[in-house]
Amino acid sequence: MYFSQETITNPAWTEALRRMRKEQTTDNQGRVLQEIALRAKFILPVMFSEPVTLDANGRLNVPEGTTAKVALLTGGDENHYFPAFTCQEEWKKWQASSGQHMAVAQFDDYVDLLNKDTDVAGLIIDPFGESFLLTRKEVGQLKKTKDNFAFSGTQTKMEPGVKVKLRSPGKDISVLTHAITDYLKTQPRVKAGYLCMMQQEGKETFLIVLSAPNDRSISDGVAKAALPHLEGIPL
Repeated sequence: MYFSQETITNPAWTEALRRMRKEQTTDNQGRVLQEIALRAKFILPVMFSEPVTLDANGRLNVPEGTTAKVALLTGGDENHYFPAFTCQEEWKKWQASSGQHMAVAQFDDYVDLLNKDTDVAGLIIDPFGESFLLTRKEVGQLKKTKDNFAFSGTQTKMEPGVKVKLRSPGKDISVLTHAITDYLKTQPRVKAGYLCMMQQEGKETFLIVLSAPNDRSISDGVAKAALPHLEGIPL
């Protein structure tokens, strides 16, 4: 979680939710949950005990001794929920938003908040729009699924003589490379790593080549770090 003035949008979430509301299939429900757990960035409103200002770069200047608390919503069941807004427009629908500041949070941030405050019943995405509620129990189940998801892949052996084409990625993948690099820095047995695109029999995937021991735990770690940023392209 961090404070920022960046523009938050979640078009993949919007499309996944639209499809699920149109057709309640298991696949459509899974895409919605996958967006929440792996990719979506949410606006989490925060309130400070003292007035704060913004510097020239849009960063918050918080006076020493200032305390902060996360804004809560009360649901129709009278329980309290953490709000998660998918864009600034949805946040501004809340009348109380004028006294709040924007933090950017992802799913794991909400898991941490729920672990720290057992009185909160869950989270509500876009409560004043196409709202979607996750109870505390559902958040816990989704967290377990997310933690296991990166390890559900299969290993495929490439037979000798198979021809492939390698090329540089044709778009900005800096977020993906930073995520992988941050993980590899924690693995002293990895001496080097290379990322490119691989084409084989008309199919394109990301290819990561590591100078490292043949250890499944390392490749699984790379997969887990990369997964939220693959945008549907296989690794």
